[in-house]
Amino acid sequence: MVTLSDSSGYVYDEAGIDREKLKFAMDLKNVPPRPHQGVLGQVQDRGLHPDRPKLDHNPLWNHKAHCAFPSATQNEINGKDAENLLKNGVYVVGEGANMRARSTR
Repeated sequence: MVTLSDSSGYVYDEAGIDREKLKFAMDLKNVPPRPHQGVLGQVQDRGLHPDRPKLDHNPLWNHKAHCAFPSATQNEINGKDAENLLKNGVYVVGEGANMRARSTR
């Protein structure tokens, strides 16, 4: 695992997010007091990339990886993101969203 994200941006660590780093992020997200959901914004010194302000793609999907797991989101990956995923070696995408699909009718 090389990235974690929430509503305030994402953390990228090329070396990988080990158990200690994951515990740090989980403590920020789960241990009171929780000032807001976008709590990963508090870890700028740990490689935070702020949320994508008005870009036509999500920079989260432009990192070298094998697999991508967009979760708890909706309509997360657009055409540019898909190109970036392929360009960076991703060959598996598994979405775990909590929103129902929109009808095209």
